[in-house]
Amino acid sequence: MNKFLGDGFLALFGAPFEAEDAAHRAVAAGREMLAANDRVNQAASWPLRIGIGIHIGEVVAGNIGSPRRKEYTVIGDTVNFASRLESLNKEFNSQFLISADVRDALGEDGKDALSLGEVPVRGYDQPMTVWQLG
Repeated sequence: MNKFLGDGFLALFGAPFEAEDAAHRAVAAGREMLAANDRVNQAASWPLRIGIGIHIGEVVAGNIGSPRRKEYTVIGDTVNFASRLESLNKEFNSQFLISADVRDALGEDGKDALSLGEVPVRGYDQPMTVWQLG
């Protein structure tokens, strides 16, 4: 886990050290989060709903900030797109969205992915292919 962002958080897989299976690890963590959320909701009077967005790609990683406040984090289009994917969960009434790059990296492990087609994404000129995982 890299940082908390309001009511969400940013998790990294494959940084600071590259990992060939980063997409698999990220999706496995997302699936575990949804399963844990379901278990908690079974005993709760107010069920919680979570949204997950996963994208893979190159990022700028390192100690970023000023001399007074530095933190290890990642920035770049990959991070921004993952955030946009997470936000799309509200629009699709879904909980787990991945990019086409993640779907491709998963191979057979992503056979349960459902294509939502080309979707307009805030901040991007062209629609992007989005996949939903159950």
